[in-house]
Amino acid sequence: TEEEAWTKRQIAEKCIEISSHTLLEMGHILGHGKINESRLEILLAAIVRTVNCSGAIQRLYADRPYSEEMNVLLRSLAEMVVTGSYLQIATEDEVESYRQFDSIMLSKSMRLANELIPGCVESIPETLREAFEKHADEIRQATNGVASQTSWTKKDLHSRASAVDKTLGTDILQFLSRIVYAHGHYYTHATFSSLTATIDSFRTGACDEVAIRNDADFALFGTAQALHVFAMSISLLKNVDGYEAHLELVQDLLKQYNDAPSTVLPKSR
Repeated sequence: TEEEAWTKRQIAEKCIEISSHTLLEMGHILGHGKINESRLEILLAAIVRTVNCSGAIQRLYADRPYSEEMNVLLRSLAEMVVTGSYLQIATEDEVESYRQFDSIMLSKSMRLANELIPGCVESIPETLREAFEKHADEIRQATNGVASQTSWTKKDLHSRASAVDKTLGTDILQFLSRIVYAHGHYYTHATFSSLTATIDSFRTGACDEVAIRNDADFALFGTAQALHVFAMSISLLKNVDGYEAHLELVQDLLKQYNDAPSTVLPKSR
């Protein structure tokens, strides 16, 4: 008998499975004996982070998916893929700024917290506070020409994606920055658009389960695409051979996605 066609969910999850294994194997090859290299250790950590994030997104695909939360995580995943790739071609100053910039933001948070609640940081020993502020000031001076007020680099995410694509001669990273990452804006920043489905359910007394499922399918498909792009990026940036068949298999599966049937909705109780 003819096999049943895979659903969109099954295709996306198969792509995630193959790409996750590919990324982890690439990381094992690249990190063997060289894990102390700054750019490489960032890349290896980014691989683990993206694989873990994809697993979390899959777990949120329940009988009634947590579609909004899936899209929040997808935005974070897309940013990690672009940033992890970009840092492999970034300047040394940018790499160092990436490594150190969190100290500046922590210093800023401590200052703002103390302005709001005077004395709230006094539980931290004064010598430790002074040493940390000195450290943060040194980082500010060292990253002055690279960092912005709110980020370790003055380049926005799309500019980073474009820089990687220019190096690779592709447009795969820009796809993530312009489409996948941009789609998550509504959910991450709690705009009105992110609340309309819930508001509609208040008005009608029923959830639009099809819309929820479609949003979840987008998040799962976006996750599959993001992992595939990361694997392709690493393969090209680091000249990792031996995974062409894996990459082509995922590419072929992704092409089948649009014609695949949607996941069957569970019956409402």
